[in-house]
Amino acid sequence: MDRRKMTSEQWYGRGEHFLVAADILKRVNNNLGYPIVVAEAFATECFLKCLSLLETGQYKEVHDLAKLLESTSAESRKKIADWWTAAEMPHGKPKALGLPPDVKVPGNFEEALAMSKDAFLSFRYVLDDVAGWWLSALQFDVRRRILELKPEWGANPPAPY
Repeated sequence: MDRRKMTSEQWYGRGEHFLVAADILKRVNNNLGYPIVVAEAFATECFLKCLSLLETGQYKEVHDLAKLLESTSAESRKKIADWWTAAEMPHGKPKALGLPPDVKVPGNFEEALAMSKDAFLSFRYVLDDVAGWWLSALQFDVRRRILELKPEWGANPPAPY
């Protein structure tokens, strides 16, 4: 299948599959960091492409999560950022506990997005300058926005092919 001709339904279905894959990896061994991040980042990418298609009829052919989010509506961007912030930055501080003091921690959603936007590529190839991954909950926020627009997909998710 030519991915450039994929529908919003197909992107959503693929996002669901990678969401499940990330969950299974976490249950089997939560220390499988790289594969978990790749699955989470790709689920997020699939959902963002779906959302962009739903809202604009097109999507960007990139892996950069910041560019993909920018291609969605202002209303969606605000909701997604607000949901992420409420869950991941309670009391204005990140939920990153027990990290070494030299680890740079994002101070807000925009910083987390900038630090994590290329995680799919950098974690997939285990590059020397591996990007951070501060967006493990973002896939759920994007999915939540899609289900606001397409509530019928919650009970009956579309197939990925």
